[in-house]
This record gives sequence, structure tokens and C-alpha cells, in this order.
Amino acid sequence: MMNELRRVKAIVRSFCFILVFLMLLQRSSNLLRLKNGGSTDRIHSFYDIPEGTLDVLVLGSSHAYYGFQPGVLWNEYGISSHVMGSNKQSVATSCFLLKEALKYQRPKVVLFETYLMGIDDLYVDEGCLRQAVDSMRLGSVKHELIQEFLPEASWKDKLSYYVPFLKYHSRWSELTSDDFEKDYFFHGGNLDFGLKEGENPGLDFPPGELPERNLIYLNEMIDICRENNILFAAFATPYMTLGAGYEFRQSMNLALEPWFADRDIPFFFFQKEPEGYIDYKSDFRDETHVNYYGQEKITA
Repeated sequence: MMNELRRVKAIVRSFCFILVFLMLLQRSSNLLRLKNGGSTDRIHSFYDIPEGTLDVLVLGSSHAYYGFQPGVLWNEYGISSHVMGSNKQSVATSCFLLKEALKYQRPKVVLFETYLMGIDDLYVDEGCLRQAVDSMRLGSVKHELIQEFLPEASWKDKLSYYVPFLKYHSRWSELTSDDFEKDYFFHGGNLDFGLKEGENPGLDFPPGELPERNLIYLNEMIDICRENNILFAAFATPYMTLGAGYEFRQSMNLALEPWFADRDIPFFFFQKEPEGYIDYKSDFRDETHVNYYGQEKITA
């Protein structure tokens, strides 16, 4: 009997040690991971939202957090929202972040930003992928994403996505006060009053061809929302002259417009708003992102 009791105590002590070790490892990972100008914290701070209080979840690239302002939606309409955005967030990444978000919240609306719709890759590069993945909690969704996105990666590389500490352990000497303080980023929105003057390049070109892989993930997001009685909607922020790049990205939106219409999905295509709604002399911070004044109009 005594031997059995000692065995149980040893197991409990081992379990407690492993649990404490994993908790410290997770905290160290959150402290040491690169903050990348805040993109990762738009995902990390999502977990601090009280359960059951989120009305609108916004997914997408920098065009999501530069184009949408949760503070405006709350102050003007009393609607709570959070932008779970990251730099160059791919459609596939948005799909996995939606799955992760629904483990903790049940928003009434999911709003998807379309800027990366034409990029036929699971992710753009390692830095952009880590901005999305490093701040995700360890769990089934993160595991599924890593296995699907990095099938050829070595076990060491994959492990560094599960435990970011292994990637960033040498950052001790680079830490600043910003690493120790949470920044909620206005629930993921970005506040920028910069100014870049330009003009509306127009849409005088045909629709493009939507990448099949992106349509698979887009359809999956739509199905997930319908299964959970969530309204799925999409939006395309406006931008100014970018030559061939501009035409390519806007050709995707021109193709998405009838695609969404056929499926009764709301799509807010701001480049097509009436002249004067978006002011190309005052509403942009650079050629591709609106500033706060543009955010106000888009969010409203």
C-alpha cells in the first residue's frame, strides 16, 4: 500500500513539474517572440476578449487593420469587434484563424478582407507566417495549420512553431519595455494619421481568374460560418496607383464581385464607391493603405 502511494505521489509530482515547465515555456515564448510592429499581438490580444462578447471578427492582411477601426464601430454603434489581422495574411491563414477564433467566441459577423486573394500560396514567407502562428495558443488548430503548411519541414523547424521559444531564445539582450507590456491595438485596429495624396486609378480592365486553392479555403470559411449561424461578409479597401500590381489585385476583386453575388454574400468593394466617398487627397497614409479618416468611412 505504501509503495502504491509513493508511486502515485511521484506521478503527481512529475505531472505538476511538466505542467509548470510548459506554462513557463509558453510565457517565455510570448515574451521573446518578435512583435513585428504589433501584427502578432492583434492575434495574441484576441484571447483576452471576455468570452461571448465579440460581435464582429475581422480577418485579413494589413488592409484589414489599416482599413477597419473597431473603436469607430463601438463608439458610433455599440458593436464590439476585433481585427485578427497580420501582415500579408493569406486566405489559408485566415481560414485557420477563423477556426481558432470560434473556439473562444461566437461573433454574429465574420468580415474577410480580400487583398491577398490573388496570391496562390499557403503563406507568403516565414516572417508573415510566424506573425500569425507564433501568437496562436497551442492546440489542435495550430497543430493542423503547421502540418498542412509545412509538410516538408524538419521536425526541429516544426517544433519551433509549436514552441516559439526555440526560435527566439537569443532575444534576451534585445528586449525592451514594449515586450513586457500588452498592447491591445484598439482591438486590432491601427491608428494612423499619415497623409499621401493621389488619385483613383479606376477599374478599366477585365476580371481576373481566382486561384482555385484560395477558393477552397474561402468556401471553407463560408461553410464554417453558415454551420455556426454567422454572417460571412467581405470587403476590399481602396488603394491608389500601383501599376500592374494594382490591376492584378483589383482584377481579383472584379472577379469576386459576381462570385459573392451568386452566393448571396455581402461584398463591400470600396474602389467602386461613388466619386467623393473616399477622398484620394486626404484619406490615405500611403499608396496602398487608408489613414484614420479613410478608416472612419470604411467602418461606417
